[in-house]
Amino acid sequence: MKKLLVLSMMWATCLSAVSASVIVNVERANGHGPASRDPIGAYEPDTPPLPWPEGGLQTGVSRALTPYVYSDRTFWWNNVPEEMVGWEHVRTFNNDKEPEAADVTYTVTTSKVATIWIAFDSRLPNETGNWRPVDDPITPWGNDAPESTQVLVDWLTRHVAAPGTFTDTGLTVNVQEGDPGTTRTMLVYSALLPPGSYVFTWQANRNISNYVIGAAPAPSKAWGPNPYDGEELVEIERVLSWEAPEDPNLTIYGYDLYLDPNETKVAAGDPTVLKAEGLTETSYAADLLYDTQFFWRVDVAGLYDDDPNQTTVVNQGSVWRFSTAPEAPVIVTQPVGQSRGPAVGRPDALLAVEVTNATDYQWYKNGVEIPGATEATLSIPGVTLDDEGLYYCVASNAIDAVVSEEVWLEYARLTSHWTFDDTYQDAVGGYEIIPAAEPNAPTFAEGKIDNALALDGISQFAHIPAEALPKNQHALTIAFWARNDIGTASATTAFYANTIEEPGNRLISAQIPFTNGNAQFDLGNADSGGGYDRVSASMRPGDDWVFWVVTKDVETGVMTVYQDGSELGQNANAQRPFYGVEEFFIGARNFDDGLGQFFGGAIDDLKIYNYALDPVEIAYLYYDVTGDPVCVNPDDPVLQQFDYDGNCIVDIGDLAVFASNWLSCQRVPDCFERP
Repeated sequence: MKKLLVLSMMWATCLSAVSASVIVNVERANGHGPASRDPIGAYEPDTPPLPWPEGGLQTGVSRALTPYVYSDRTFWWNNVPEEMVGWEHVRTFNNDKEPEAADVTYTVTTSKVATIWIAFDSRLPNETGNWRPVDDPITPWGNDAPESTQVLVDWLTRHVAAPGTFTDTGLTVNVQEGDPGTTRTMLVYSALLPPGSYVFTWQANRNISNYVIGAAPAPSKAWGPNPYDGEELVEIERVLSWEAPEDPNLTIYGYDLYLDPNETKVAAGDPTVLKAEGLTETSYAADLLYDTQFFWRVDVAGLYDDDPNQTTVVNQGSVWRFSTAPEAPVIVTQPVGQSRGPAVGRPDALLAVEVTNATDYQWYKNGVEIPGATEATLSIPGVTLDDEGLYYCVASNAIDAVVSEEVWLEYARLTSHWTFDDTYQDAVGGYEIIPAAEPNAPTFAEGKIDNALALDGISQFAHIPAEALPKNQHALTIAFWARNDIGTASATTAFYANTIEEPGNRLISAQIPFTNGNAQFDLGNADSGGGYDRVSASMRPGDDWVFWVVTKDVETGVMTVYQDGSELGQNANAQRPFYGVEEFFIGARNFDDGLGQFFGGAIDDLKIYNYALDPVEIAYLYYDVTGDPVCVNPDDPVLQQFDYDGNCIVDIGDLAVFASNWLSCQRVPDCFERP
């Protein structure tokens, strides 16, 4: 109790010492504890957070001397943007992400209109398989990834404001997890809210560090520049614009705009670079030059309503920068590889480039000019196998020409099929699997369909030609039968592909199971933060042979794993393409120091498609081998209401169940006599 009193006094002291504080009180309840962690030491479920450091949010120096992010972790802030320096923040407890803190609340009380913000790990929107509770996650997206980052933010702030209130600031800040340690990028979303008390709750994901809450005074200067700060390739016709200050106590008289390639002059407010004075609109059409870096700022002149002297003030704006496009063409958006055709339900292809200052376009297929294809977009209706090929565009003007990236347009179909009936040959695509040299070569044994590829789980593996992966880089399906003979106690890898950069840079990983017993599939190039598009889900009990399918469509952002014909797990935010494959293994994982996680058992009837199969196609692949029916959508609302016997069809059996309960009654006076 003494500890709680001391901490409460520290918090109150901090608030009173900062006269301009927005946050006047923070109450934490039902958190993780009791526990003990630096820098706070021992703490209980209701121990208040440590106060924010003097000066507010700022970049740290080291673990020994730093403004910490959390009350129970010696992590510190790094690369704090200029706009965020000085912002108040609640040092939440990182351990409050644990399941034991499912009922945790942080009630943050503010004294004035303010920008309330949250910062969360950039990996959180792509998380799958780690939402809590394990058996029944409380998140609207279950154990998949949230539909979008905005959906995640709306859920994190659901007790604070209506959906869509908190929006992306465009700012990021880093958290340093050690010295040197790992640097994590935090996304920042905010909302302008009136004074009041706001309740923040459980993150429901223990795999990612807890989010942080904060506040900043309502902006009293111009913000939201267009072009945004640091924007490149800005067209010279762009009209400069900005958002007005949101301080409700400020009456605005006008805006002064400074603009010049000389940053020093703009920062100093040199009269020679004052382009407009006393503007009443939040926009200005400037005369911009090609291929030039410009600096600009907008000062706000006005009067504070609560100023007893009613003195006009000028709130100096931040210095923003942008670069205009050169007069020669520059490609802004590259064309994207595609898989099209009746099978995928998207018969038409549309290839497009976005190029600054281009006047002419010419598309090519397989290096040959396409007659009449002279627009920024190339439309190919009713794609057939004859349309398949490598496409690119040359954009030009009187100054120069630029060539786009080459992308594949593929006709949607089965592209490879290995039966493993005593052969490594690909019956469709002609890509022969190469077994490892003896004694590490697999063998052939009895399979689910005739024979299969047998692997000992110790050292045996084989190479799948890298060229067998779909060339469109955005859509595929991998389907196979597998029998695990060594159990689920340790991780085993059925397939693994890595990119050319390094062996550990995984592109595809099919672990059945991973170390936690889940089926875990990664598919797509990792981003700069090391994040993957992943589906991880608890495997259902089944027979010795299991039919596995993983599908991915970057265009829709959906990646799905199926077990025995029905969906096991899904990631609805899977937008990473797959490219640059160098090695593709069957039966082992390629670590930096060699192969490991060898698969022990057998793999049969491996198929690769260059598009994402739909659930009905997958169900039929399973049915055609087993003869067993598959429930494609057990969550169908009609089935949920009327399928009484649980056989995935509303039929005579359900009518019998309904009839057996006919006239069941619990109503007075119809069914009960008076006592």
